[in-house]
Amino acid sequence: MQTDKSVLVFRRSSAGLKRQKRDRVIPPINVAENSRGPFPAKLAQIKSSRDKGVTVYYSITGPGADEYPEGLFTIDRLSGSLDVTKPLDREKQKEYKLLSHAVDENGDIVEDAMEIIIKVTDQNDNPPQFMQEVFECEVAEGAKPGTSVMTVSATDKDDAIDTYNGVIGYSIESQTPTDPNPNMFTINKESGVISVISTGLDREKVGEYTLIVRAADLEGKGLSTTATAFIKVSDVNDNPAESCKPETHSPLTIHVLNTAQGIPARNMEVSVSQLVHTADQQIWRLLKTVASSVLPYFITRSMQQNKSKSTSGLETLLHTGAAFETDTCGHKIMVELSAQQTVLPSGLPHSRMSASRLQRIHHHFSPAKNWNMSTTPSSPLTTHVLNTAMGIPAQNMQVSIFQLKATAGAQDWKLLKTGLTNSDGRCLGLLTIDQFSAGTYKMRFETADYWKGLGQTSFYPYVEIVFSIGDPSQKYHVPLLLSPFSYSTYRGS
Repeated sequence: MQTDKSVLVFRRSSAGLKRQKRDRVIPPINVAENSRGPFPAKLAQIKSSRDKGVTVYYSITGPGADEYPEGLFTIDRLSGSLDVTKPLDREKQKEYKLLSHAVDENGDIVEDAMEIIIKVTDQNDNPPQFMQEVFECEVAEGAKPGTSVMTVSATDKDDAIDTYNGVIGYSIESQTPTDPNPNMFTINKESGVISVISTGLDREKVGEYTLIVRAADLEGKGLSTTATAFIKVSDVNDNPAESCKPETHSPLTIHVLNTAQGIPARNMEVSVSQLVHTADQQIWRLLKTVASSVLPYFITRSMQQNKSKSTSGLETLLHTGAAFETDTCGHKIMVELSAQQTVLPSGLPHSRMSASRLQRIHHHFSPAKNWNMSTTPSSPLTTHVLNTAMGIPAQNMQVSIFQLKATAGAQDWKLLKTGLTNSDGRCLGLLTIDQFSAGTYKMRFETADYWKGLGQTSFYPYVEIVFSIGDPSQKYHVPLLLSPFSYSTYRGS
């Protein structure tokens, strides 16, 4: 326990109107925070100059004595020893102001009350805290060295006036990617201003940089914390248009379908976030929020430049249906949602099933690009059955297609074709163009036999979907999303 352990003597009381000399100022008692004791620990000795020949009794009042937090400071009634009873915390209270009193055995005041200031001195026990976890800004490509980009700021609860415990120094821990060199930016140690330090910012090569910035007290040498700074390189019209990479083409697209009405869901607000791993935390970073009417332009390629250095959380955010395909322009992600929620069965490895489920759902919503069109004629009516309980196609399920025929006295369902779903859950070549005409059709799926083959019981012995065709020149896709206790469908194309 570091204290002054001073002897504090009451100043003499004035008598009548006689002018007195100015009394000395009593200095504060300095007490270090977080002391380990032992307690009680003596801070100072309070003494009356009139204790000769008379018994003087001492007491203290004020916050920490007889006011909250009561009992933090005590004084021996006879000796005047002022003690502290427990550790102090400067971040809770920097100083305490007490009044010491002296009376005789009759309770008469012997001395005027004396103010005692107890100042809690700081220990470096708090790391800095950034004002926010993620900082974002833009800088134009080709920006010259010295161009200011952004300012990051942090605070520290420790003392920055009498000590360096709260004086913060900033630094850049890492830059991702490191092209064209690993030091494209610098940060002012005192102000936190991040600036361009090197030439070579080219949006067509690197669309975004991720910086891990550190704030440390003791002028950058003490306790520290980190934050993430995303610096997007904005475009300058310095390149001719490329047919393969038009700016309006997005590597990520999404399609939201109103399955209740069989129409696209327009003007639905959709947000995409990316899970970014830093040294000591995980951050969901919002990339963009748009309305569904403009979803084909959802994520620009510059936003995807840094995907190799961070973990994508898109499939976690979207919950159903994310898969990758490669085209001549690089990676393209097609994500489509339906109202049917898929659930992983118990006892199956999550990582393997998740990957398989996402891939199968992607195939389910996408055109069947891998069909052997040379051997299987294109059908104007297609289906795809997905086992949503396991995230796999429903293979070897019998599917029958009927057309409603009206006769003079009755209506009859005419069987047109019966087939089995393949390993992809599709039933190829359902109808030929010549068989397809305007009218009412029915698809019947033998679900009980399918679930029985998997050792499960189906609530539905079969599922029948009845629908009307108004324009036989169009393409119709009628999928079935199925579990033992639920199913859903919609009209695709």
